[in-house]
Amino acid sequence: MFWDDGMEPSRDELDEVAARLEIDGGLSPAVADGFARCCSMPIPRRERAGLEALVYCVRHGLALLPCRESGAAIAKWDTTPTPWTCDPQVVANLWNGKGDAAGRARGTPIQKFQFLPSEAGLLCLDIDRGHADGVDGLEQFYRLFGRSALPTSLRNIEIGSFPCFTTTPRGGFHVYFRYDGPPLKPCVLCPGTEVKCGKLALTAPGSLKGGRPYTLYGSFGDIPPLPPFLAVRIAAKTAPRPLPSRPGRVQSWGRQGPRIGLNELAAEAVAAMGGRHHDSQLNFASRARRCGFGLDEVLSFVAARPDMFGTGRDTEATLISVYR
Repeated sequence: MFWDDGMEPSRDELDEVAARLEIDGGLSPAVADGFARCCSMPIPRRERAGLEALVYCVRHGLALLPCRESGAAIAKWDTTPTPWTCDPQVVANLWNGKGDAAGRARGTPIQKFQFLPSEAGLLCLDIDRGHADGVDGLEQFYRLFGRSALPTSLRNIEIGSFPCFTTTPRGGFHVYFRYDGPPLKPCVLCPGTEVKCGKLALTAPGSLKGGRPYTLYGSFGDIPPLPPFLAVRIAAKTAPRPLPSRPGRVQSWGRQGPRIGLNELAAEAVAAMGGRHHDSQLNFASRARRCGFGLDEVLSFVAARPDMFGTGRDTEATLISVYR
C-alpha cells in the first residue's frame, strides 16, 4: 500500500488531529489517536508491471535496450540497426519471443530491458536491499541524511511516500528525479545506494529478474526535480581529489604508468566499502580506470579474486558499466 500524494502526515500533525477529536468530539485519548491514525492510512498508487510498464515507458519517450537474463544486451549499443527501441510493438514482440525487426533474439523471450536515465532527463537513486552482502541501502540513506531532516516525500520511501519509483525484485527501490543541471557523475552515495546518471544504464520498470518483477508505482508526470541538497552531495562525492604530494620524488616527464598496482587498489576499494561485493566492484573499477588500467585488466583481476569481489552473475556488467 502506497501513499497516493507522497505526503505522509507528521507525528505532530497526527497529535493535533487527535487533540481536536478529544476536545470537539469528546473522545478518549486512545480512541482519538486511533481515529487520527486511520485518517492517515496509505492508499494504493497506480501500479504497472511487466509488459504494461515497459509499454508505458516507451510511450513516455524512454528508449529501451533489450537484454538477456544475464544482463548482456542482445546487440552492442552502436550496432546497425540499433537495438534501442521506442516502439511498443517491438517491445511486445521481444517480450513474446518474436525477436526485433532484425530478427535478433527470435525464439527467446526478452523480459529485461535497460534505459539511460540521463537521456530521459532523469537521475535515479538505486537503493539496494536484500543483496547477499546484507546491506540495507535505505537504512544507510536515512542514516546519511537523517530521516526527519529530509523532504516529506523522501521520509518513508518504504511505504510509498515518493511520487514515482520502482520496486526491485529483492525489495530495493529505484527513485526517480528530473535533472537538467550541470553534468553529474555516477557514484556510490552511501553503502547500498548508487547514483545512476550519465552513461550508466538502469533496469527499466516492467523487467523481470529470475521471474520477479520491477514494478512501477506512480506516474512519470509526477517525478519531482532533484533537490539541491542531493545535487550538492553528489557533486561533492565525484569531485576530483588532488593526489597527495610525495616529498623527494623525482619528477619524470615521460609517459606515466599506473600510480599503484591493482592489488593495492582492490584492497583500498574493499576496505572503503566494508567488503560489500557490489559496492567494492564499482569502487575498484572506478579507481582502476582513473589510474590508467584497461577494462580487460580489471575483468581478469576481479575474476581471479572471488574472495574480494564475490562471484555474482552481475559482476561483469557492473564493471563494464564503469568503463562506458
